Amino acid sequence: MLRQAKYIIAIIVFFVIAPLFYLSCQKETKLVYEERLTGVTWKLYDCTTSDSSFYAVLDSCEKDNAEKFNMDGTYIHYEGVRKCKATDPIEQRGTWSFSTDRKTLYLINYKAIKSSFNVIKLDKDFLNISYVDTASQTIILFFKPKL
Repeated sequence: MLRQAKYIIAIIVFFVIAPLFYLSCQKETKLVYEERLTGVTWKLYDCTTSDSSFYAVLDSCEKDNAEKFNMDGTYIHYEGVRKCKATDPIEQRGTWSFSTDRKTLYLINYKAIKSSFNVIKLDKDFLNISYVDTASQTIILFFKPKL
């Protein structure tokens, strides 16, 4: 009788409690990307094509910008001290979301223009994303936390 009780308890643990742990891990995994993206303010430090980097030739007004993503699905693009257009707002707000598989980052900027980026790397130290420009060339953007 005691053996049968142990067997029933083992079945209960396996079929009831184990799935709860699995579901909690799934929920945690989904939030990891959001937490990594929203944990810092990101600053561009390089941009490349398949051939080479073109960060050095960017206007200085583009190099001092920063991006801040919030957990509520909004983001702020901060124009740095050097603005490219005097009429651009210092803070440009938009929305962001991930695809279900977390491989694509979708943005809608303050002018309601939609963009999508392939997520190459996202951890506490780097955000690397890519997109294909109008000339069908893949552009990779490299961000790191703003200090």
